[in-house]
Amino acid sequence: MQEQLTPDPDPIADGGDTRIPIARAVAISSSHAPVKHCGRRSHREREWSASFEAEVARGVGALAMAWTRSLDAGRLWLAGPPDDPLGCIAITRAGQALARLRWFLVGPRARGLGLGRRLLDEALAYARARGFATIELGTFADLTIAAGMHRRAGFEAIESAHVEQWGRHLEMRKYRLSLS
Repeated sequence: MQEQLTPDPDPIADGGDTRIPIARAVAISSSHAPVKHCGRRSHREREWSASFEAEVARGVGALAMAWTRSLDAGRLWLAGPPDDPLGCIAITRAGQALARLRWFLVGPRARGLGLGRRLLDEALAYARARGFATIELGTFADLTIAAGMHRRAGFEAIESAHVEQWGRHLEMRKYRLSLS
């Protein structure tokens, strides 16, 4: 599948750095920028094993395959240059009324510029427009800035578990947002 990025027709101006363009991915390959950005950067920055990058690749690949059946399977946004994005986020369909927020990451060069909030706002607006009743996300307890953004957006922590994953001991957290 060839890479195709469509510029967002309604950029969100929230007082952050609006010069960083956000594009939504319409078609991707599993080796595309989200894997490089979220998978590789996260595993290097957090010193996780390379299996994290492989898991991101598997998830992005599954989304790409789902798009061959229906573009309503979800959406993925990339911020910045497509070959070296500064941030990404995705909403994937997990059921008729259930969405998952995935691969939410802002790279070090773009942190503190409001890009994370713009990406999150864009993803939540998409989920609302598609009629999802609930959004769930799984994340790591040590990502405190992201957790604050999730709580300010209305997500509530519903589960916490300590796990050995990607070569590290992690506290995983699950959040839920009711849109109805």
